[in-house]
Amino acid sequence: MNVKRASLGGAVFVLAVSACVLAVATAQVRPKPAKLCPITFHLDPSTLQAGYARQIEMTNARLAQDLVTLRSNLAFMSGKVSAELVSGFEHDYRGTYLAFPVLWDEKGVAHTGWGEVLTYLATILPKATFIQPQAVNVYMEYIPLRDRTEAKFRERLASTLAKRIKSSDPLWFRPGDIDFLASIRTVLAYAPYDDPIELGNEDPSPHQNLCDPIF
Repeated sequence: MNVKRASLGGAVFVLAVSACVLAVATAQVRPKPAKLCPITFHLDPSTLQAGYARQIEMTNARLAQDLVTLRSNLAFMSGKVSAELVSGFEHDYRGTYLAFPVLWDEKGVAHTGWGEVLTYLATILPKATFIQPQAVNVYMEYIPLRDRTEAKFRERLASTLAKRIKSSDPLWFRPGDIDFLASIRTVLAYAPYDDPIELGNEDPSPHQNLCDPIF
């Protein structure tokens, strides 16, 4: 009888310990709000991304060819960037995401405008065995309805707006039609260096809800 009671008591004790261990384990693995799995948003490539992709691909195809052509420019390869060369690039890339470019070098320093971009490229192209667009990242920032005003867009696009139009001129788009602002970053890989550089638009480009890019 004592043996049975001892056995029963031992079983109860084991169950109690097991329950405590289970409770502790449950408390330890219970997820906290700050530790929940990340959420990633993707745009349907058959809709909004398609128009931008075509425009960027066309622009980067031209860029890749121009980088090759620059190698045959003896003055450029010797470090001289002429005003004519800068003017030519400004003309050729008008109406693209590189109309007002900015280049981030290996140290993250920004070189703004075709004059600065070409001047920097003139320091690396003579040493590089190859240089080409490797990848493109497009960051789409949704614009809430309340922020689709002329004042807001003039504030957000201030850097390039001053270069594009006079302050008294109207915007070249209707603020109410803009649903996203797109920041485009093309990674330029070149050898024999490991750290890539990035080339993109100085201010984000407006995207209108008709899915037409506005550069």
